[in-house]
Amino acid sequence: DFIKIMMPNAKEPIYCNIVGHHIGVYSIEIYNGISEFDSYLEMHSDAFPEHQKNRFISNLFCTFGDAEKFNENRKKLIHNKKVPEIMDEIKFVKNEIGYLQRGINEAETAFLIEVFEQIVAATKKFKYKKTKIHCEDGEVFLYEYNNKKSKWDNKILQDKFIYPRPECKKLIFNDDNMINELKNIECNNEEIEMDGVYINKEVKELKPLLPKIMLYTNGDNTVKHYCTGTVKDDEKKEYYSMLRKYIKEHGKPKTICVREDRIFHFLLDMCEKLDINLKWWGELYAIDNYVDEIYDDICMNIKY
Repeated sequence: DFIKIMMPNAKEPIYCNIVGHHIGVYSIEIYNGISEFDSYLEMHSDAFPEHQKNRFISNLFCTFGDAEKFNENRKKLIHNKKVPEIMDEIKFVKNEIGYLQRGINEAETAFLIEVFEQIVAATKKFKYKKTKIHCEDGEVFLYEYNNKKSKWDNKILQDKFIYPRPECKKLIFNDDNMINELKNIECNNEEIEMDGVYINKEVKELKPLLPKIMLYTNGDNTVKHYCTGTVKDDEKKEYYSMLRKYIKEHGKPKTICVREDRIFHFLLDMCEKLDINLKWWGELYAIDNYVDEIYDDICMNIKY
């Protein structure tokens, strides 16, 4: 169940996802703003392979409930009496795109407290059945505090809940020298894929990073490893350089397929100036199959 909260003086809403009621362990996921909520929608789409989905999500969440159900290792520790048998355990975590999962800091703790206070204020009447909810399929229950009347109002909206998406704008590619260098190279009539894949390996910094390998395919679906970077690198320049390398070595492709809307808008102007078709394509079959087959080897052997 999603709860949408508009905090005082906030420009964008906060989305709270309540999950896990059927397994005895509960989570409250907090998505601060439209961009973070969009990462939830991306993770639950079919665009990303399973080993990448958690790498592209950004949120704060707390997990609580029966400690024995958290994981198998926890069960073994309890069974061997190495930890006390506490039946209620709570854990706070920060997910951030391009970084290893970590605990929360002081500012994030203060923010969570503020959000939880809003959730409690809005939901406590439901616990004691002072307010009842009955929504038909497709309707939205709106519960908001009326400052003038100093009380909570509720009503049913007939409109369906609309999932907001962040606006992506086409970036203007201003490197005329690169365009002049590449525009007269002959087209090879190939369709290629381009993508970046996060690897399960730590790059030690103040906030530990995940390495990201940049990949592209040849027309025969052979996957090439262009470079390894992190979220701190200029991703736009990496894609521009990767495309330049491909064109210099193989000719201009007829079509490029990318997975993310954001990457599509990085490349759109450059591709238009080079007369290359650009597709925003959900699944990148050649790259996904390649990474699925050797993901563990990549994680073990990548050097950064």
